[in-house]
Amino acid sequence: MFPAYKVRVSGLDKKAKYILLMDIVASDDCRYKFHNSRWVVAGKADPEMPKRMYIHPDSPSTGEQWMQKVVSFHKLKITNNISDKHGFTILNSMHKYQPRFHLVRANDILKLPYSTFRTYVFKETEFIAVTAYQNEKITQLKIDNNPFAKGFRDTGAGKREKKTEYALVSRRQLP
Repeated sequence: MFPAYKVRVSGLDKKAKYILLMDIVASDDCRYKFHNSRWVVAGKADPEMPKRMYIHPDSPSTGEQWMQKVVSFHKLKITNNISDKHGFTILNSMHKYQPRFHLVRANDILKLPYSTFRTYVFKETEFIAVTAYQNEKITQLKIDNNPFAKGFRDTGAGKREKKTEYALVSRRQLP
């Protein structure tokens, strides 16, 4: 997912272990299109894809470890392939989504189903999933800053490879 979702956590018990997770849910029941330089509703949403929870790879870690650095979800992968076997988050293109950050006090991933989740939603991170950028400057931004943007780099023959990739097309920077 580009740009990567990053959070800073505070107020945790330094000695307790925590598991950090993320999921991405539909923001509404609409499909969108980019028309006259803006996003407009283009009909009813497609059926929802299977929901997957992404567990941060450093989980579980102590509160002290989580609080000493910015936590990045840069390894979270998004696809539109409903047959995905890699555990990627499956989204519908041209639909609006909201990432949700979950904090769980648990020392073992097997205890997740029996643990209390604290969920945080930052409205600024809402986005429309796309398979092709609507703005060449956004494409260049991704090429310049995202190491996973292989599908957008020149192949050497002056042509760009075609590859399905998603992006956060509408996102304000968090403080």
